[in-house]
Amino acid sequence: MQAFRSLSKLKDPSAFRPWLLTMAQNLAIDAARRDLRKKSAAPSSGNSVKLAEVASRTPLPEEVAVRDETRGQVLAVCVLCRKSTACH
Repeated sequence: MQAFRSLSKLKDPSAFRPWLLTMAQNLAIDAARRDLRKKSAAPSSGNSVKLAEVASRTPLPEEVAVRDETRGQVLAVCVLCRKSTACH
């Protein structure tokens, strides 16, 4: 959605792909920082968790929903771009 809302700021249509990839990268970095802040702000339970347990855990339903929604939004922007003459 962010890319679609910012599409009018794209000055050079031939630079759409790098512009979109940069935006996606920046959004991913922002999300990682936000998650890190949430984790560091959460109170510690005092229990140590083994790295293998963390790495092998299945994602929470909320995480799956956010991931799927983000994927859908990116795909929608790509579809809109392909239909738009501004992206060719």
